[in-house]
Amino acid sequence: MNGEAIAFSRNQLYWTDSPWNNCDNGHAVVTTTVATATVPQKSTYCGASKSESRPVWEDIAGQTLRAVVTRMRAFSLRDNVGSTTNADGLPVNWGPDPALLPADAPFPAGARFNLRAIRSDIGNTDRNETAVKPTVGHADGVFRQAVTLEQPGLMGGNLAAADAGVVVSNLTALFVADTALASQTDATLEAFKRWRLVVDVAGLKGQFFRCDVLKSNGSSRKCEATGDAALAVQTQGGIRLLRLASGYPVELKARQQQQRFWAEYAGTVFRSATDLGRTCHDQRVKGVAWTALHTALGIPAHTEPTAPLASGPFDVLRSFSFGSLANYSWRTFSGDDSVVDGSGSSVAVEQRKTVSGGVEQPAATSRSHWTGTEWCDCPATGATVTFKLAPPNASACCKTHVEERVLAQPLLLSLGGGLMSDVVNEIRSYNSLHNGSTSAGWGPQPSANPQLASMRFPAGATMEYCGLRRVAASWSIATAANQQVRVAPAVNSNAPFDTWPFASTLENMVAGYPGNLAGSTLNGSTAQWIGGYTETPGDAAHTNQVEIRVDFDANGNNARFARNNRLVGNGGTTNYGTLLDTTYGIETLGAVRLMKFASLPAGFEARFDHSRQFAERNGGIWYACNSPAGVVNWSIRLNATAKAALFTALGIQQVDTPDPAASPTAHTAHTSHQAPAVAGACVF
Repeated sequence: MNGEAIAFSRNQLYWTDSPWNNCDNGHAVVTTTVATATVPQKSTYCGASKSESRPVWEDIAGQTLRAVVTRMRAFSLRDNVGSTTNADGLPVNWGPDPALLPADAPFPAGARFNLRAIRSDIGNTDRNETAVKPTVGHADGVFRQAVTLEQPGLMGGNLAAADAGVVVSNLTALFVADTALASQTDATLEAFKRWRLVVDVAGLKGQFFRCDVLKSNGSSRKCEATGDAALAVQTQGGIRLLRLASGYPVELKARQQQQRFWAEYAGTVFRSATDLGRTCHDQRVKGVAWTALHTALGIPAHTEPTAPLASGPFDVLRSFSFGSLANYSWRTFSGDDSVVDGSGSSVAVEQRKTVSGGVEQPAATSRSHWTGTEWCDCPATGATVTFKLAPPNASACCKTHVEERVLAQPLLLSLGGGLMSDVVNEIRSYNSLHNGSTSAGWGPQPSANPQLASMRFPAGATMEYCGLRRVAASWSIATAANQQVRVAPAVNSNAPFDTWPFASTLENMVAGYPGNLAGSTLNGSTAQWIGGYTETPGDAAHTNQVEIRVDFDANGNNARFARNNRLVGNGGTTNYGTLLDTTYGIETLGAVRLMKFASLPAGFEARFDHSRQFAERNGGIWYACNSPAGVVNWSIRLNATAKAALFTALGIQQVDTPDPAASPTAHTAHTSHQAPAVAGACVF
C-alpha cells in the first residue's frame, strides 16, 4: 500500500465441529485430497470450511502475459466477491491492468493455468471475526464494546413499545452488512444500502432495516423496515452465540452468501458469520506462471510461512499508561515457558517502570499478601509469578493470589498490518473489567499522538485477551505511602490533608473519625474515606465524584457508612446520606491487627472488587482488603514485537528482557526480540 508492505492478519475462529480453530496466518491452512478421474478434489480450509472442485488445466507456455490476464479478466462466470471481482463476482480486477505488462513477454515453459468450479462451505461454516467488536450505546450515552450477548439489546431501536418514537439509525441498531446499488443518483449518499438489525435479546426478537448512508460521516438515515426476525441464544464449543433463528432477509443471504450472528467470548462480543454453501468459479496460475507475473511487475517473491513456536521466551506488556514521554508507566512479565521445574511450573519476571515529570521513579512495593502463614511483601520487580502450563493453568503471584485461566485456549489476535491508532482505540473500547476498571485509559490517547494514525504494527505482533479467575479469597495490605491513614488534627479542620498526622493504632483511627455516630457533624474530617466512583450528578452544584465514608463509635464497636458528593465550587464534601449501620471487630493475623466490618454497604464488593478493611502494622494504619474468590479479571496483553513497535512509535526507550533466574537489574537499552505467542503470556 503506497509502496509499504502490509503484514497479513487473518483473525478468524472457525468451528470445526469440535473445538474452535484460531486459524494461523499462513502455515498449514489447507488440507487437500487430490482429484481423480471419478472423485473431485476435496479440501478443508482452516479445519472447517469444506469444498469440492474439478480443476481443468491448461498449458499457457508461449502465450503472452498480457493476453492471458486479459482473458482471465473477461471470464464470464462468477467467483466469490472480493478484491479481484466486481460486486457481482465477475473477475474484472484479477491481476494487473494488462497494459502494465510487457506486450510481447511470453510465459515460460512449465507455466500452467487452471479453471475450477468449486462447491464451497459444504454444510455451511461458522466463523468468528475476532478483529471486529461491534460497539453499542450504553446507558451513559457512550459507545463501547459489548461485554455480553445481552448488551446488543441496548441497540433496540423502536422495537419496544416504550421506544416507538426512536429513530432507527447507526445509533440505535446493529450493523449487519452492506449491499451495492446498481446506481446512486444522490451525490450525498454512498452507492450501497446498509442493513441494520434492532434487537430485543430478552424477548428473542428483532427487526431488520435497510438504510441510506451519508458520504460525509458514514451515518445511516432513512432506515426502512424490511421484516421481523426471531433470535436464539446457544452455546457452541464454549462460546455463547446470538443467532437469527428465522426472518433473515432472503435478498441479503442471496447477495452475501452468508448469515450474520454474534459471539460472546473472551470478555467481549465479536461479529461472526455463517458462510453458506455455494458454487463459484475461480482461475489460478501455478508457481512457474506466478513467478513470471510477479517478476514482470517487480513484485518480490513471497516468503514461505513457518510453523508457529509452541513455547519459548516470552515478554508481554501487561499494563500501560502514557500521557507523554515525561509521564508514563508500564508493567511487563517475561520468562521462558520451555523451562519447567519438576512440578510443571515456570517462572515469570515482573518489571515496572514509572516516569513522572520526566524523572524515573524508584520501583516500590505496593502490596503485602497473606500466604496463610505469613505476610509476604511483594517486590515491585523480580521473579514474582509462578505458573503451570497444564490446565487449569494456575498462576500464583507473590506466593499467594492464585488465579486460573478462564479460556482453555488463549485468544490471540495478530496485529500485523493494523494501524496503531486503530488497535489502541480498540483496546480502550474493551469494556470487561479488571479490578473494577475498564481499559478506557490504556496506553496513549491516539488523538494526542497523530503518528499512530499512519504507523502499522509489523508481522509477528500479537494481542492476547487474558481472563483470570481468582481461586480463593486473597487478603492484602496496601503499602504505598498514599495508602496510610491520616486523622484530622481537629473536627472541621481546614489544615491541608497532607499535614494531618498519621493514625498510629486502630483505636486512634476510631477516635479520629467520630462522625454523627458519636455526636459530631459529618464532614471530610470526621468520616474516613473508603472508596469513590463517578456518577452523573443530580444537582448542578455537585461534581460527578461520589464517595463512601465510614465513621465510628468505640462504645459498642459501631460503624456507620455514608454516601456523599463533592461541591463544584470549593470541592468540599456535601449531601451525606446513611447507607448502613454495622459493627466492627479487631483480630490479629500474623503480626498485623485487622479491623473487619460485620457487613458492607450493598453492592460495595461488586463495585470495587474487594471488601474494605484496615490494618495496624509497624506503628501505622493502612488500607487493607479481602478480594473475593470467583471474580474474573480481564486484560489485554501485547507481545514483545507489538510492544517494541508501539514504544518506538512513542519514543520510549526499550528495556532488556531479564533472566528469570537472575536478580532484577537496571533497565538498559536494547532492540527487542520477537517473542512467540505462547501459553505463558497469560499470567497474573
